[in-house]
Amino acid sequence: MRAGDLLDPETLYYDTSCSAMPEAWLTACCLGRLVSLGYLGDDPLMSQSKSPTSSEDGVARAAGRPRSDASHRAILEAAHAILVETGLKSFSIEAVASRAGVARTTIYRWWPDKSMLVNESFLNAVQPQINFARTDSPSDDFRSFLASLAKALSGPDGRIAASVVAQAQSDSETQRMFLEEFSTPLRRHSAALLQAGINRGQFRPDLNVSRVLDAAIGAVYLRLLLGQTLGRSWVREMADTILHGCYANKPGQAEGGTVSPRPAE
Repeated sequence: MRAGDLLDPETLYYDTSCSAMPEAWLTACCLGRLVSLGYLGDDPLMSQSKSPTSSEDGVARAAGRPRSDASHRAILEAAHAILVETGLKSFSIEAVASRAGVARTTIYRWWPDKSMLVNESFLNAVQPQINFARTDSPSDDFRSFLASLAKALSGPDGRIAASVVAQAQSDSETQRMFLEEFSTPLRRHSAALLQAGINRGQFRPDLNVSRVLDAAIGAVYLRLLLGQTLGRSWVREMADTILHGCYANKPGQAEGGTVSPRPAE
């Protein structure tokens, strides 16, 4: 093992074959590296090997992961609340630190840039609401996905998303993070719903999945940026319109291409 490897975080955490190095020197290097990276005392990997410590008032507490997870969650919740209340323009690390009850250095350790915290707090609130579940009906699955996306982006979270999308037009880092962490995964999972319909023969075999998603998700983004609502009736009509062009055989259409008349309503 090379001496330089001791300063590599991967080696530091996972390589235990250090018999070639004096133990005291190795320990000093490891501790120095941890301190310089800010891991010592907060890193969950290190917390597993620590014994309980005592606070200043003598009450024992468990160090490590529980405290870090609590701080991490508090910061994300504070950031999201501030975004909802004041929007992106008035968002600041100082305000988040004050609301979460943590030091600014704690926030900067996990989110070196303000836009990173904005994106993660937005994703933390919105992603669990989006439905990618699959059933025996790919068309119903796609409807459910589109409805859940519209619902998740309605109200305060929609205003946050619109602000992030708007800022992404002039901020390349915001654009990169929004694409990589929200838009691209969203398209990948929703594309799988459409592909399932192709595989089952419900959708056309030549269906251009990417263009379908451009139409569906793009329509949601457009209404967000224009300040228009994402109501249930709009979502239903949009899903009907898009799916109409996806079906291998249009609903009500026989093999010969004739369309059966709709029953009177």
